[in-house]
Amino acid sequence: MTTGRYEKVSTRTLGRPRPSGSGGWLTVFWCIACLFVIWHVTAVVGSTPGLIAMFESPENAAIMRAVLWLKVWLWAPFLILAPLGHRLMPAVTIVTVLIATIGESCVIYLALDLEPFKSAMVIGFNVLIAAIFCSYLLVSRRARIIRLSARPVDERARRHFILLLLVLGSLSVIIFAGDLDAITDRVSFLSAYQFAIFLAVVLLIGPVRTLQTGRTAVNNYLRRDIGIWTAIVGLLHFYAGTKQSMTQDYIAAYVESAYDVYDVMLREQLFFWGTIVGFVTLLILLLPLALSNDRSLRRLGKQWWKSLHRSSYILFALMVVHAVVFQYLEHRNVLFVGFLLIVTLVVLGAQIAGFVAVMRKRRRHRRVRARRAAGR
Repeated sequence: MTTGRYEKVSTRTLGRPRPSGSGGWLTVFWCIACLFVIWHVTAVVGSTPGLIAMFESPENAAIMRAVLWLKVWLWAPFLILAPLGHRLMPAVTIVTVLIATIGESCVIYLALDLEPFKSAMVIGFNVLIAAIFCSYLLVSRRARIIRLSARPVDERARRHFILLLLVLGSLSVIIFAGDLDAITDRVSFLSAYQFAIFLAVVLLIGPVRTLQTGRTAVNNYLRRDIGIWTAIVGLLHFYAGTKQSMTQDYIAAYVESAYDVYDVMLREQLFFWGTIVGFVTLLILLLPLALSNDRSLRRLGKQWWKSLHRSSYILFALMVVHAVVFQYLEHRNVLFVGFLLIVTLVVLGAQIAGFVAVMRKRRRHRRVRARRAAGR
């Protein structure tokens, strides 16, 4: 005997699309959260005088730098879980947003010596944003369905949080381990090598799978997730590197510092073309980032989607050129030059080995088909 609870549902209700995953107002809130995170990151990595002018003293600016960086950590779970449609997203986001709001409000009210009106304005703005986010997550039909869903995305969520710990953890050490005036230089340096490592891993996943199975992978979630963080780190390096290099002090120290006039001319050309290559790399980087979702794969089809993602090879070549130019300009240590050389050779060797494995399997299949045709 079968028992259960049944409800009468109209045909119109059954035909109505059920919201799930990202979309609708959830996408709007996700974009707003991205803007907040970008704002906080630029405030932490950017110039100290801006924070001093906003919070009235160097001591207050140093405290708020740590608070804003903590808020980046607390906003990150929502940015990861919302696109994945993870069932823990609403609850985790409400908790982290409340912690960020209450923590910042307590610091501003108790630890900072600000004017009462300015303190009230900052605290009121944070409370308003937290109330809007929490209200949406409590009453939204999409958030309610996500909360009750059981989509198998836990593996991807864990992967993104591991990558989050690697990126933000290393950046936290770099930001708060040295002089505040040199934060931009340290972030630019670290994000450059993180970008090189992540991009190399992305380009190694395909050949390794090909060598194991003899087939090329069209859609690999591991490669896609690491590719997303590669783009995030690349955008961070673009911001920090541009802010660091587009100054008269940098040009005087690394471009116009040579005694030979011909060396100065060479450095000027290298700086100009290296910067252009960096901007082109950024534009190409946005393409695979925009296509790293299932919707793009369905609309473009496997062939077009994979062809567009092959721009990663161009991206790697431009990255190597850009890195060589600025390592020459900045007189980098031989260890860093050797690291870049090893990464380049490993990626090239893996790509060649994967290509040879695919061609060998194709020749084997052609011989098998030829034997079968001859036997008929």
